Amino acid sequence: MNGSQIQVTRLKVQEPAPLPEITEEIMDGWVGVIGMFPPGSQLDDYFEREDGQQYGIEPMGGDAAIRQQIEAYGWSGAQVRVWGRLLNGIPDVGGRQIQVELIEAISGPETESRNLSRYASASASSVLPSDRWGTYLPSLPSTACSAPPGRKGLKGPELVSGSPSLSLALLRCTASASR
Repeated sequence: MNGSQIQVTRLKVQEPAPLPEITEEIMDGWVGVIGMFPPGSQLDDYFEREDGQQYGIEPMGGDAAIRQQIEAYGWSGAQVRVWGRLLNGIPDVGGRQIQVELIEAISGPETESRNLSRYASASASSVLPSDRWGTYLPSLPSTACSAPPGRKGLKGPELVSGSPSLSLALLRCTASASR
């Protein structure tokens, strides 16, 4: 550009940084829950131990049955106990990954609602289909809901606190139903 050139007189190649040493430990019966990252993230899921420590989690040897269990427990929020190997110094959550040999539920699904706000976005204003991650629809059809008798729409404290997306969907729903 503009007739300018860079003339290189010396080039020094640096050695790449050494990779961290991968260490392995046996882990026996850790208790926690499985969390899931949203689609498009570099990582898919993680194990959160009772003390709040997080680890990547994968089935040992790619076992499909254990992969299915990990996914199911991640969606249900059940508390689980896992056995396997802990690898340190690998590219996963916190540089640590659990390779699961055995996993079992020790409690049922969460009875309290889970904070799913990290999965919400401004465009997610109405329906999350039952296929879990699914595609968000722009709005609910007016036949899919109805306003309470004598109401034109939701106001004030009736809005769902902490969830502007859900509140917007409810407003659209009640507004279209009351027409």
